[in-house]
Amino acid sequence: MKTTRLFVLFSFVLTAFFACEKVPTDPTQVEDNQTLEKATEQNVALFNTLSSISQIENMMSGPAANIEIGEVDVTNPQTAKAFSEVTKSSALAQLRNDLLKNGGARTLSDSLIWEVTVQRPVLGYTERTRVYYDYATGKAIVENVKFDYRDRHWLELDSARVYADLAGTLEDDTDDIIESLYELKQYKAGHFIQKEISSVEIDPYTPGMDPTSARATSETFYPSDRFISKKTEQASFDNGNGSLSKDIDYSDGTKSHEQITFNSDGTGTFDEQRRFGITISGTFDSAEEDGYGSFTKLTTFPDGGLFQFVYETGEFSMSMQDSTLHGAYEKEVKLQNGTVLSESITIDESYVNGYKKTVVAVTKNDGSFGTVMIQENDGGSHVSGVWTEADGIYILSEADYYPDGSARVEFKVYASEDAYNNGDAPIASGLYNFNPDSSGTGTATDANGTYDITLNADGSQTITN
Repeated sequence: MKTTRLFVLFSFVLTAFFACEKVPTDPTQVEDNQTLEKATEQNVALFNTLSSISQIENMMSGPAANIEIGEVDVTNPQTAKAFSEVTKSSALAQLRNDLLKNGGARTLSDSLIWEVTVQRPVLGYTERTRVYYDYATGKAIVENVKFDYRDRHWLELDSARVYADLAGTLEDDTDDIIESLYELKQYKAGHFIQKEISSVEIDPYTPGMDPTSARATSETFYPSDRFISKKTEQASFDNGNGSLSKDIDYSDGTKSHEQITFNSDGTGTFDEQRRFGITISGTFDSAEEDGYGSFTKLTTFPDGGLFQFVYETGEFSMSMQDSTLHGAYEKEVKLQNGTVLSESITIDESYVNGYKKTVVAVTKNDGSFGTVMIQENDGGSHVSGVWTEADGIYILSEADYYPDGSARVEFKVYASEDAYNNGDAPIASGLYNFNPDSSGTGTATDANGTYDITLNADGSQTITN
């Protein structure tokens, strides 16, 4: 079965409540363009609903859907060991073959005892493997580096180093212990990531047995023109209990911090300090073990804005056959003026030709409603949304949602569903590019002209000529 995991910020991103109320605008900006304001608000809502659903999927699926450092699932130390064993065993098998041919090992330099470089034209890169060995301690380092990537690859360098205790023997691997793994990936200019550095340390375990605990760190560096400049993650897992922290440095100098904990019984908590004073906290019960899960989430806003808080709660069931989710959650929004708004969302997942399909239905207490269909693909997800405002305005949206949590959304606005069905021209249209925190920029057009749109992470918008 083929799936595509959506890598997003692990606290639930602010969801569709931003569309519930119009945010006051500056007098110098375009005023009273109700059509564009509604369309913009609804597309912000669409983006945030996508982010929220992705995070719900991860929370309900347990820690394995959230904690992954480099190529390794840290929540399963056996997987980290297995990944390292493949690199080590492949190199040592070649080394032993050479030992038989050459009559023994010889030191090339320092503790380097073996090296081979192979060109792999079919795969499109050159591969070099080295083995370092300390005869006094029985410790070894196995290094595998792929480089000289052809033009069809985005990678420039892919390096892995496995540190192992061979118990004093190169020939017998039954008593070997994997101690740690280090990875480095460098990307060519033009890719949305510059470099990834990650490491996993496996706590001591008995040879022949599986490890039960591991710790990991990861740093991801982005090009200077990206929204995020650096992401740092730290994770640990021990016999079913785990934690993950994530710190993000943004290109404008701001920062955010996230923390999530996992308990062995499937429950956990999450907290986030977002940019601009927004805080998020919540609890969850994973559906991974018994097929039933739930979550609560409280988002609190600083004084001076439109919102006081948003409270969300939901329950879900998970199919044990294909891990699809089915359920609903409720949202209560309290504004600074005391007004309380509400929203209901249902989620149903299935698989079509090996790819996940999610159907989302949203109903608000103001009488507006809509449906969103999310179809996963190799590059992320393609989204189609239909929304009907309380006054009959009909909005169609198409979006591409990417693994880093960003999205590109195109939309058209019609006077009504009948107008759309009759083939009438749209009364407005636009294109928005969203950052992972729901801020972004775009352009929109109506009968009066073309406008530049600025979208802020707190849900407010700026429309200028």
